Amino acid sequence: MSGYLPLRIPEEDLKYLEEKAKREKIPKAVLARKLLHEKILEEKFNEAVQKYLKGEISLGKAAENANLSIREFIARLASLGIVIQYSKESLEADLEAAKRWARKQKRK
Repeated sequence: MSGYLPLRIPEEDLKYLEEKAKREKIPKAVLARKLLHEKILEEKFNEAVQKYLKGEISLGKAAENANLSIREFIARLASLGIVIQYSKESLEADLEAAKRWARKQKRK
């Protein structure tokens, strides 16, 4: 599913998109979508980390919110030097999140 989003961007950003798209030999709209998607994933990850660190969500829910497997999420946390805290309740919540994630992956 996709949607349409008309937007205006600063001239210098448009120039950058045009130059990079030309170098990569792809349409600038494709490049813009790619860059926007990457930034959204980054924001989702950062929000998930903040909620996890505040104890608002479990590790599994944070991974799910970030569109990552638990293994990928833990690896990203480790690369940032963040130590995970794990309780029995978190394990149970993470198992449920992993099951939801696996079901979602099967549907793709």
